[in-house]
Amino acid sequence: MTLLVVGSVKGAPGATTAALGLAACWPGQPVLLVEADPHGGDLAARFGRAETPGLATAAAQARHGTEADWPSAHAQSLPVGCPVLLGPAAGHAATAAVTALAAHTPALRHRSAPTLIDAGRLSASAATTAMVDAADVVLFVVRPRLDHLAHLHASLSLLSDHVRPRAQVVLAGAGPYTAAEVHRELRVSVAAVLPHDRRGAGVLSGRFAPTIGWRRLRLPRALHRLAGGLATASVTPSVSPAAPTREGA
Repeated sequence: MTLLVVGSVKGAPGATTAALGLAACWPGQPVLLVEADPHGGDLAARFGRAETPGLATAAAQARHGTEADWPSAHAQSLPVGCPVLLGPAAGHAATAAVTALAAHTPALRHRSAPTLIDAGRLSASAATTAMVDAADVVLFVVRPRLDHLAHLHASLSLLSDHVRPRAQVVLAGAGPYTAAEVHRELRVSVAAVLPHDRRGAGVLSGRFAPTIGWRRLRLPRALHRLAGGLATASVTPSVSPAAPTREGA
């Protein structure tokens, strides 16, 4: 697993929290998180950081050629313990940076460690499509509610035939639909069901400072299990993997 794209669909927040949690809880080597939401990044504001160095400076360097692992020089370390390329908050600046970086997405596959891309709301834009096409796995983070699943169904239908088998779903929080039902009706693998965990979500959103042992909270524990499964998975997943056991949603 070298490149993972995490995103949401209309009206289904939680992709940034899930992506940051995956990066922070990834087993083994540090994972670089790239905040590549063309509508604007959130993490700089959440954690009280400057936007530079970050995605904009990495994209500017990429325009003039890239060196081995060039993004790492522009990353900042967040309190949860992972390096992040922070995205600009302003939409126009974020769109420009994401578009510039997207042209170099294949180069991210050659880093010595995995890269996670938080793409925000997944769309059919050229930049998002380039990132999705290069990814080993595309994770859709949605809530198990009818309106969110309807948007998920529409988004899945837009994926090309070679990308569709790489798509997986992460169900966030409570809802009337189980992982097995989503898998059966939408014909997509459900990689995890994330529990409602106010404290864990608060740490990952910058509302609470991480304390010793914060990764033992329910949400980080679930993300650690998901990260472990992704880290050891084949780069070419099967088209119809079995739906996982429902957990605590």
